[in-house]
Amino acid sequence: LSNELLSHESGLFLRVLSDIIDYRGKRAKKVHTCITLSALEIYNDTLRDLLGKDYPAPVQISMSDESVFIPNQTRVPITDLESVYAWYKLANSKRQTSRTLSNDTSSRSHAL
Repeated sequence: LSNELLSHESGLFLRVLSDIIDYRGKRAKKVHTCITLSALEIYNDTLRDLLGKDYPAPVQISMSDESVFIPNQTRVPITDLESVYAWYKLANSKRQTSRTLSNDTSSRSHAL
């Protein structure tokens, strides 16, 4: 774990993106790769864009037989783990939470 944002307790999200960013760096001379990040939540049967400027505006979704399209979701370019972490913190700050008996900030949604 070479990056200071990663530890042995880091979650799967940061670890996987760290590996993807490292892999892109190793292939940069051969292949141009653009990594983007989106963050969505499902709350009360509504899909919301956690990185959008007009949060909590609902996101449009369309499906075909084999694919799901979310054309108006916000996609931010990712260049390093620091930018991933900053966007991740912003998205988490916009998630719906509420106090429960066992958790002061229990999530009220599912995040993707």
